[in-house]
Formats: sequence, C-alpha cells, structure tokens
Amino acid sequence: DSEEAEFVVNTAAQWGEDWLGAYNEVDCERAADVFSDCEDRLDKAFDAFCAAQKREDNDRRHMMMSSIERHLESQRERILERIRRYRMEGSDKQRRLIPAEEGKLKHLTARLGAKIESLRHKDKLQAAHSFVSGGIIRIY
Repeated sequence: DSEEAEFVVNTAAQWGEDWLGAYNEVDCERAADVFSDCEDRLDKAFDAFCAAQKREDNDRRHMMMSSIERHLESQRERILERIRRYRMEGSDKQRRLIPAEEGKLKHLTARLGAKIESLRHKDKLQAAHSFVSGGIIRIY
C-alpha cells in the first residue's frame, strides 16, 4: 500500500547507495515509460485529493460562517430588544444605558463581521505540486 511504498522510498533515500550500473542493467526506455505512467497517476491522485480538501474546507468554512451569522443575529436581537424595552418602559438609569447597548451592538457587529470576512477570504489558498525527485530502487 501507499504507506509501505513511502517507507521503502524513505528508507532507500536515507540508507541506500547510488546504483552506478543502473544504466547498463535497466531497460531505460521501459523505466521512463513506467515513470511517466506513475507520474500521471500521482498527478491525478494529487488533483483529486486537493479537490476533496477544497470541498471539505469550503463546507467547514460555510458552516462556521453560518454559525457566526446566527450568533450575531441572536445577540443583535437581544440587544435591540433591551434597547426597545429601556426606551419604552425603562427608568432614567436604564435609558442612560442605551448608548452603551448601542456600542455593544456596534462592536459585536464589527468583530463578528471581521471574522466572517476573514473566513470568506480563506478560499483564496491554493495548493501546488512540484516535482521533488525520481529514480529506481533496487531491492536485494
């Protein structure tokens, strides 16, 4: 499987020795064809993985944005109800709290709005793949 293959490659990279006679012992044309096929498969697998990750990230981001928006609306309604109640039936002391409640609402809207905008801009992240190395491993 892929974990075992990765283990073999990492072990060969760390502990292996250069195979100086590979050019004379290997069908280089066949090796190049196999390498090209492997590279194509890896590219397709990487693209599929990236697409799946992007979908998951988008779903998670949209869920977080919806949650923040629901929280903002809930808090907003509570503050507006308090302000309405203070205006309609509140004492002088409570009416003096109206600017503080309006300030809370403004601060909450700005803070949570910034979080939502931050989440909106996170979809700009892109993954890129680049060739690292390739070769033939001879296992005894």
